[in-house]
Amino acid sequence: MKCDLEYLKEHTALIDELLSKQIGLDELTRIKAANDQMKQRLDWVVIPDQAYKLASIVYFDATENPEEYEIGYAQDKIKRWKENDDVQSFFLQQPVSKLMPFLNGFDGNFLSYSNLIERINREHWRNLYSRFSENLGKADIVRE
Repeated sequence: MKCDLEYLKEHTALIDELLSKQIGLDELTRIKAANDQMKQRLDWVVIPDQAYKLASIVYFDATENPEEYEIGYAQDKIKRWKENDDVQSFFLQQPVSKLMPFLNGFDGNFLSYSNLIERINREHWRNLYSRFSENLGKADIVRE
């Protein structure tokens, strides 16, 4: 999905709100902006937590059966990774393309990728909360 359920609910609430009004140029512009943002997320954005989920499939330990995915164990493994500086540094030093081959165009490591995506994600939330208004820069609610 490249976004969570909360994001999808906010997006659809915005579209419902805009479509419930008499549609003029302003509403069409805002609908187009929201749709373009959703397309951007679908085409490119992978949230860092999703990268950890992907890594939990690719990297397994000696106790795991590589032919079966145990979601509970994977969640525990991700939690351990996030708490363990040695493991985190492994992910941070890896080129993003090694962890997520579909992002071959990004040359940085996982940390630079995570920072970039978090900034984009905050901007996307700011856009949704401001309802893609003309006063986009004045949105005072930002989801961290």
